[in-house]
This record gives sequence, C-alpha cells and structure tokens, in this order.
Amino acid sequence: MKRVIKFEKFRNIGLDEPQFLVLNSQFEKGKLGNILVIIGSNNSGKSNVLDGITKLSNNSLEERDITSLSLDDKDRNPSISLCYQSKDFEAEYSVSYGNESRWSIKKNNLKQKDLKISKETVISNFKRIADEFSRWGYGLNLSNYTLYKQILADNDFSFSSYNDEIMNFIDQLMKTYRGYSQIWNSLKKEKIEILQKYLDSNNTVAEIENVLGVHPIPTICEYKKEPLSSSDLHIGNVRNNINGSRFFRSLFKAINVDINIIINAYNDFQQKNNIAILQQLQEKMKSKINKINDQFNKMYFSSDDPYKFSLVFESGAIYFGMARGKENDPITLEYQSTGFRWFFDFFFNFLTSKELQPGDIVIMDEPATHLHPNGQQELRRFIKDFAVKNDILFIIATHSPFMLDIDNYDELRVVSIDNNRSTIDNCFTAVNLDDQDTLLPIKEYLTIKQNVLYDLDTEVVWVEGITDYIYLTMFKNILGIQKIAFLPFNGVGDNNSKTKEILKKLIDIKFYKRGLLVDADKAGLDMYKLAQESAFGKENVHNISEVVLDNGKKAMMIEDLFSSEDKKKYPAITIKKSLDASEVKIHAKKSDFSESTIKNFEKLFKILTE
Repeated sequence: MKRVIKFEKFRNIGLDEPQFLVLNSQFEKGKLGNILVIIGSNNSGKSNVLDGITKLSNNSLEERDITSLSLDDKDRNPSISLCYQSKDFEAEYSVSYGNESRWSIKKNNLKQKDLKISKETVISNFKRIADEFSRWGYGLNLSNYTLYKQILADNDFSFSSYNDEIMNFIDQLMKTYRGYSQIWNSLKKEKIEILQKYLDSNNTVAEIENVLGVHPIPTICEYKKEPLSSSDLHIGNVRNNINGSRFFRSLFKAINVDINIIINAYNDFQQKNNIAILQQLQEKMKSKINKINDQFNKMYFSSDDPYKFSLVFESGAIYFGMARGKENDPITLEYQSTGFRWFFDFFFNFLTSKELQPGDIVIMDEPATHLHPNGQQELRRFIKDFAVKNDILFIIATHSPFMLDIDNYDELRVVSIDNNRSTIDNCFTAVNLDDQDTLLPIKEYLTIKQNVLYDLDTEVVWVEGITDYIYLTMFKNILGIQKIAFLPFNGVGDNNSKTKEILKKLIDIKFYKRGLLVDADKAGLDMYKLAQESAFGKENVHNISEVVLDNGKKAMMIEDLFSSEDKKKYPAITIKKSLDASEVKIHAKKSDFSESTIKNFEKLFKILTE
C-alpha cells in the first residue's frame, strides 16, 4: 500500500492538475520510518508544501489557502488529501475549505458488474431509514430530499453514479443525530447495507488500521529547534522562576508531575525551614526520572553506555544532573556531540510534549542551518537512524547541500515553479529530462558545484537509471565499499546520434574521477563502444555483461544480479519502480539476500574498483 499526499487548488499548488507527494511507496508497520528531503529554489513553494501537510492535522483550510492565481469558482475550493492506495482499494482522507474533513472510497476490488444494485433496492433502503426514524418518534419526509426525488425520477438509474451522494446523505443524517445512539447505529447499519461490500467512512479507518497496524491519520507536527544550554538545567528562586523555565516545564510534564506540586513543596519549605520536605520530594522524583532515563537511552540507542539524569532539590535551586557510563561520570551539555545536543533538545523540547507513534510525521524547515558542515551531516545521519528505528517519517526542507546524502538521492522531492505554479517531482531523475546532468536541480537550487557533494578521491560512476543507482548504492553500503559513488542519468538514447549527444553531456560534467556502467542490451552496448573511445577512457567504462552469473550466463542488467529467490522476496526488483526499490534500500541488510546475490554484486564491485 502506498501513502501519498494530494494537493488540489491549494495556494499555487495543484491548480492545473493535482500534485502528489509520495510519503511511502510501501506502507506497513516496521517499514514506515524514513527521511524525505525537499529542495527547490527560493519561492518555489516548499513552504506551501510543508504548510499543506500540517493542514491535515488541523482538519481545516483557511481563506489564505485559496489560490490568488485564478478568480474562477472552480479553482477556489482548495483541498488536501491523505491517500492510501493499493490494488484493492483507494481511500482518501480529505480536508477542504469550508467543509468538514471526511473519508471517502474512490475504488476497491469490486468491479462495476458487482455494483448493480437495483433502483428498487435503493428506494427500499431509503424507506427503511424513514421507518426507523418513525420508530424512534422522529419524522423523516423523504419527499423533501432532492436526492430521493432524483432517484425516483431517474429511469436510467445506476448505483455507481449515486454512490458518493448516497454516502453524503447518510453522513449528514448521522451527523445530525449523532447524540441519539439508536438512530445513529441504525443509520450506520443501513449505510453498510446500501453500500454492500464498500467500506463506509468509519470502516475505512478501522480497515486500514487493522491491515497496517497503525492509525491511518498520523500525528503531524512541526519541530522548531529551541537550543538548550547548561544554564537552562538549573533554576534559582524556584517559586518565582519555575513557570518561566521552558526546560523544567517540559521535564515535569514528561514525568507527569504538576508543577504546582513543586511550588507547594518550596512554599512549605520556606514556612517550616525543614530540608526534609525537599529531600522527600527528591526521593519521590527518582522513579519518575528513571523512566525518563530508560526512554531517552532507548530512543538514543545508548543502552551499552547509558546516560543517567537526576534531579536535586536544594533550598535555593533545582539542578538537573547529567552523567554517563558505568561510573556515572558527569558530563557537560556543551561538550557533547552535535547529534547528542540536537537529540537532547529534540527529546526535552519536543518528544516530551508529543506522543509520537509509528506512521507519524515530523516536519522540519531548514534545520541545522547554524551547524558546521560536519555537524549537519551528523545530524542528518542521526535523524535517518532515529526515523527508521522508530517508524516515523521526517520531512525536511533545506537549502543546505550538507543535509543531502549522495547515497540517498532517492529520498529527494523537488519542488519547482513555472508561471507561478508549483509542481512536485518524486522521482529524482525525472526532474530535468532535457539535461543528463542529474545534479543540475541540486546545483541550481542550492547554488553549489558538485565538488561540494563529492570528495576528490571518490570515483563517480554514471549508471543508466534511478533503479540501477538505488541497487548499486544499496550494495555498496551493505558490502562496505568505499570511495565510489553512483549517479543516474536518463538512459543511453534510442539512436546513435542521441547516444553521442548524451555521452558528450556526461563527459562535459567534470569529476576528478569518473566511470560509466551500462546494460548489455543493444543500446547499452552501443554506448559502451562509443564511451571506450571517448574521454572516459577504456579502463573507466564497464558493461554489466562483464559479470558472469552462477549459471554461467552473462548479466544483461542490474536486476540479473539478484537470485530468483530474492526476486520473489522483493517484487520491486522485477517491476523496476524506483520508489518501490527505494523502500527495499531503506531497510536492507546483508542477511536479507541470498549468497548468490551477494556474490554477484561482489563480482561487480571488484570489476568497478580494480
């Protein structure tokens, strides 16, 4: 099942046609965590995309969300939908201007022939609804409803053409009589009966949640960094200052302690001058702080060398202590790594006030801009690790090249603008089909040159497409291969002239070390022969057929390196869809693949690195 956000008529997005942001191409518990990096030029619409995502949790759109690019009524009804798509059905949770949020079913595994509910059956069901109202002492005159009269008068009645209207009619009745459980339950039962096997608006949520194991409407929240320092970890004049301490308010909320309990304890101490009052308070806090210790260490993956926090209540101040290791060695916040400090802020300023669950979404707009390049790279690695292990999706908008990873271009979503209209590209190599320089949008939007992304001693190998890039990068990391990176280009061309043109463009893109790997079909072999006589040099040009498989045959494409066993295990390998391949890559480890597959990729990397 795929999870997608659809934008329609929202500000400058989706005006001419809907725009889609793919969140997960395979949505199942245990495989929900990832990081998406949104890039685009200034004023391209990145902020509108982020705002639109948060609107799903607000359940309403505002007047400012109506486009200013058209005065036509049909363009002035913005909506944002969270869509779940599978081969069996497509469910949408939609938020639109002036309307309540609602679930709807666009299609399911039933064919039209299965939906031939007769006009008489529908009318009979409507009459039963009216009878049910009469039974509970309420009148319902169906002749007052336009929908009922239309159905009566429609000689060419087709249930499928009235499906949504019937759902809406019953929804409105259910909304009106929500406080009357007998009528509400009867309406719900009637609705299910009318729609037969269709999922109704309530069962949609239940069905998806049952299948996925997570609630289908995620918590969506925006993280805004509020850096903490050692000076924030203690306060004096407790009674007057504790309410103004962001850190201690967050801490006591996290351990479920009413801050007034602390104030009352200090009031008693002030009146009675008995330090035992504060000592008793400190003892009571120990078990609560221990829970925070466990939670922090679990989330930070530091169980082998755990952090330990403590609270000390003194007559004039409260201190939050930090230690680490078996000897409980004291540590200072300012001296810790960038990743730790970011997570410490994230944990105490954000996680303690939120209860994130698998499938939830955290939005970050331009994070880590104050950090040095190495700090930004460390932060990105930590966010990705945290996201995958906790089944949470992070969506980051950035202008920083150091928040990008050359091994994870498949995580990029590019927002571009033309004639004031924003579009969203989910497949990185489809960004600029007229230019083979895959890095072009990155370099344009981030105003950098490629040497910012690649070390001089890294060999950059061009490959034919995004799926080749994904699988080669995946096994590069699985096998621990260093000093090589891959870049996808948009195919080798369908004739000799086009192939020469593409090859010239690749040669013109300057890398200190570079190579080329192509498939063994006719077009690939033509490129291979031309490239060997080009500035690439024979030693830097390779064809996949150089890999001899276990069965003695030569590989024709990257997918041939996978065993038949692994192709059955991962259908994405066969269908060559980049987003599905990307999902395989996120969680892949060496033990997931057969010995034959591992050996084949080892052969290829030996060829590429010799």
